[in-house]
Amino acid sequence: ATAGAIARSVASFAFQIVRAVAVRDGREPPQLLTGSDEDQIVQDLLLGDEADERDGARRWPENMPAPIRQTKGFRAEVRTFIAECTTLDISPTTLAELARAHDVEVWHALSAFLTDYRNVRVSMRGAHRDAAGLVREAAELVRTGAAPVLPRVVLVDDAQELTTGGLALLEACRAQGIAVLAFGDPDIGSGAFRGATPENFAALIALLGGGVRVLREQHRTTRSQADVVRQVTQRIGAAGVA
Repeated sequence: ATAGAIARSVASFAFQIVRAVAVRDGREPPQLLTGSDEDQIVQDLLLGDEADERDGARRWPENMPAPIRQTKGFRAEVRTFIAECTTLDISPTTLAELARAHDVEVWHALSAFLTDYRNVRVSMRGAHRDAAGLVREAAELVRTGAAPVLPRVVLVDDAQELTTGGLALLEACRAQGIAVLAFGDPDIGSGAFRGATPENFAALIALLGGGVRVLREQHRTTRSQADVVRQVTQRIGAAGVA
């Protein structure tokens, strides 16, 4: 038996783990920072940067003027970058060092922006977490054996969409003796914009011991359509991982 829904996103599974530990320890349960909440914080900080520029203080490169930074697409890329920094445990200081080492001007701006973003997060009332932070925290709790209740089996659908953080959480589950079975097709992956790559799929195969089974029965298309797609994708060979 399990509490709540059996089917969950990776972030929801992580939230369940982090919340269970907080409740057991008598701490305030976490609150999930939604995508719209994150977007609002980023937008407010960017508006502050625009006001600073009018006073002569510039953070962003000249090829990223205020009209570009006002777009939803720019904010989405900033949020994705912040999430990747969280997943990879890259601090603002480390990011600044990487910016100097590789001479990437925008990383200098993002390192300062990341500091401001995290300061806003700390100042918020309640134990707020973003999705990337939740997954990373949950992986560490599972890895150290601190999670009080875990399933015996985890089934992963659309495994080609796993990010590095999701992979780390599954690796921690596997290390605790939890059976992990994953189903996916790297040829139909669509989550590259948020960190999902075919290399993650290959890493998952290695994590699970390389026991790959190909499902031959077609459910989404006819056999002739599947043969055409296979002939095309096998010639691409971009990653050659699965």
